[in-house]
Amino acid sequence: MHRGKLVFIWLQMYFPKDIKKCGLFLSGGIDSALILYHLSKLPVEVYPIHGYDINASEMDTITVAQNVKNWILMDGIQKKDLKAKIHDIFIHPMDYGDKPKYYYMRPARKYLEQRFAVTHWVFGTSQGMPGDERPGNSMKGKELQNLPDNYNDIIVPWAYKNKQDIAKEYAEFNLNELANITNSCIKSTPVPCRECWWCKERYWAFNSYDGGVQ
Repeated sequence: MHRGKLVFIWLQMYFPKDIKKCGLFLSGGIDSALILYHLSKLPVEVYPIHGYDINASEMDTITVAQNVKNWILMDGIQKKDLKAKIHDIFIHPMDYGDKPKYYYMRPARKYLEQRFAVTHWVFGTSQGMPGDERPGNSMKGKELQNLPDNYNDIIVPWAYKNKQDIAKEYAEFNLNELANITNSCIKSTPVPCRECWWCKERYWAFNSYDGGVQ
């Protein structure tokens, strides 16, 4: 199937045509990177937002998110098909404590909604591995699947998909270079630890770790 046709299908299935401005939780991970790639092909303004854990400052996820954005902008410029204006990443520090990311990102969301008239928010949240949900996932199983129906201003395109589904899209769109920019490992090590749940999920789906490491 032609790549343009696939983008059209993604738009029809997951992204309402009347949305002109949306926010995207751009973590630097492989799920949200693919969403930003798709959004860059659509006539919508994107306001990326990145929340980082102040208790894990050695994890430079901000740079990873910026690298993802820059790669997609260059891809669009080179192919002259960048139809969306991707704004600067809004960076918001968080102290997770005992509350989920959604709670701590709320003030930043409200600011962008009021300042720039952002109307919808896109999450890259996906299902975990079969029989092995993500650690600390507050939206697992049925709750995650129902999320798009429960909140009219939130779009979760991967709510019904897992990393293997996402890996297939990366292959279909020839985005291995983009995949290798993203970060899945949560350990602060120069190379993927290969031991955390996120590394295992990445290998399960892509047959490699961050950066294409075997």
